[in-house]
Amino acid sequence: MKKYKIFPILGMFALLLSSCVNNYGSSLNSLTSSLNNNSSINTQNSSTKSSSQNTSSNTSEGGGNIEIGDYGLADTIQEGVILHAWNWSMTNIKNALPEIASAGYTTIQTSPMQPQKDYSGQANWKSDWWKLYQPLGFSIATKNNALGTKSELKDLCEEADKYGIKIIVDVVSNHLGGGSSESFHQDVKNYEPEIYNNDLIHKGYGLVNDSNTRQLVRGHLGDYPDLMTENSIVQERVLSLLKEYVDCGVSGFRFDAAKHIETSFDGDYASNFWNYVLNGAQEYNLSLGNEPLYYYGEILNTPGNGRDISWYSDMMSVTDNNASKNILNSVLYSTSAIKNENVFSYSSLVGEKAVLWGESHDTYANDSAETTNISQQVINRAYAIAASRNDSTSLYFARPTSGATLGQISTHDFASNVITHVNKFHNQFIGSTNNIHYENNTFINVKNHDDDYGIMLVNTGDSLSVSVEYDQLVDGQYIDQVSGNVFTVSNNVISGTMDSSQIAVIYTPKIPLRPIINVSNDGSNLIYDAIDVEISVANADYSYYQINNGDNVEFTKSTTVKIGDGITSGDISLKIYASNEKYQANKEIIYHKRDKNNLTVTVSNISSDEIDDKNIFAWVWKSGEDGRWVEGNLVGNSYSFDVTINDTHFLLASFPSSTTINNVDWPLCIRQTADQQIDTSKIYDSDDLSWRDYL
Repeated sequence: MKKYKIFPILGMFALLLSSCVNNYGSSLNSLTSSLNNNSSINTQNSSTKSSSQNTSSNTSEGGGNIEIGDYGLADTIQEGVILHAWNWSMTNIKNALPEIASAGYTTIQTSPMQPQKDYSGQANWKSDWWKLYQPLGFSIATKNNALGTKSELKDLCEEADKYGIKIIVDVVSNHLGGGSSESFHQDVKNYEPEIYNNDLIHKGYGLVNDSNTRQLVRGHLGDYPDLMTENSIVQERVLSLLKEYVDCGVSGFRFDAAKHIETSFDGDYASNFWNYVLNGAQEYNLSLGNEPLYYYGEILNTPGNGRDISWYSDMMSVTDNNASKNILNSVLYSTSAIKNENVFSYSSLVGEKAVLWGESHDTYANDSAETTNISQQVINRAYAIAASRNDSTSLYFARPTSGATLGQISTHDFASNVITHVNKFHNQFIGSTNNIHYENNTFINVKNHDDDYGIMLVNTGDSLSVSVEYDQLVDGQYIDQVSGNVFTVSNNVISGTMDSSQIAVIYTPKIPLRPIINVSNDGSNLIYDAIDVEISVANADYSYYQINNGDNVEFTKSTTVKIGDGITSGDISLKIYASNEKYQANKEIIYHKRDKNNLTVTVSNISSDEIDDKNIFAWVWKSGEDGRWVEGNLVGNSYSFDVTINDTHFLLASFPSSTTINNVDWPLCIRQTADQQIDTSKIYDSDDLSWRDYL
């Protein structure tokens, strides 16, 4: 078969494909399809231009500039609560800062911002999230990362500082992207030539194994190589990355797979990696006049046979997923595992060095699917138990919806009324003592600190009615801030009724609560039919919504509105306002509706070499079905062509200038692109291999 060159408009695939092949079926060939089934192309109605980005903001105002103290956040990361903004883009996190601060989070943890393996535009998180954990190097991405760029991270840190929120970043330092378990991905050499050329990989150790130190710290975790972290070249590159993050304004780090990097206590396999990297980053950070960095490491299950958790906890905080699992299981099975004051499973691990959660991205997204099918309500109860404590750090994992793309904020459970009060309770009682009791399927943590009294109740059973005896209770009537119901304490017995969350947070907030607005659809994806959007507000005395500058429609607590009804194509503005005695909040979302039978795909910045004396055509198809040739329009260096809602894939091919849509045929093909999935709302910029919004 005659060989042809691939179009350079998808430059990253030029290394993978080099021929035009007869393509009368659903895809170019099996190799192309398997390489590109996670990529995405986005569509735009040719007759309607969208704004430069979806407008989604939540602005809280208190009669003046932002006052950090207005949010009542903890002063340090270790004392506060962390929002794991998993897979959120830097821009979307920045836009959500008012909502995050209002919900009581001291810290935001981002996903890794290192150069992304196999970047091919936006993609569904389920298929592509792992690529962020097989990075190509030890630098901050300046392009080709689904979550954003170095400049956007810096902008986020600067804006977060105004709210008193710290940013910490997930760092992958144990390994880099793999070609196999003992070889690098070919693109690693573009970012880490010294590591690549010196082949600084542990080989011959097999898969990791907790039973012996040799395999634990030198074995590979999967189809990607374990780095020689004992090597000074690797250590210097990791330190360089941490310094680069510090320069962007980052306040700390979570270290992925930390237990698989050796400590100075590991005998024949020991190294000074942690001492060199952590001390070097801290010294650099303090030399700039910053507050000390916060570190925590991922130590799943146990630190390994013959190893002690203190080898890590003496240097950093650590995940305590055994304790977290015990708490979750207590909620799931109504057991008494949470009865004792010390729920931590690691011997000699003090609470202040523990990071707890209701679930993590590992339990939610890994193949084990430990928590994937557990309801958010149950996870919230486990989180409430963990966050009620003042002697550990709690992390709230923001679940993505199944259809969410990398970068998208798809749910707002992290800022629900109940989680907001859990966080506020935690922050308000920093420095207090835990008084924990478990009885009648009810967890209680009583706080009595500096004449401030509070009770956290979590029901692990089925009944919403509570009646528990505990000698730390003070007689009186108290308001549950979640439900608004009255709880009564008499003769050391507390009784009352929870709402469906099965969490009661009884305290008097010292910091006035800001209104919180939640919307079920954030406008990230195009819509093709009218949709129902749920709006809810919390901490608000007055609220209304407005569609396309129409009348203000007042509502209380929650309502459902129809978006896109009566129009075929266009942008729809939804504005929501909420206020209480002290604060007001506004949110505007722009929804982009498109005619499902009149969609246009655009590829920009095509090389002039591919345009001169050639004609371009698009091969378009629905997965599993035959394709068709489509003639588009070439304007300058941009090529646009029409598709329908039923089409799923396309590729571009160039032909001699004499070729027309009537005689186009594969044997005449000069060059072609790789397959691309058709998705929503953006155009592909072939100059920097990234998707961008229409201007």
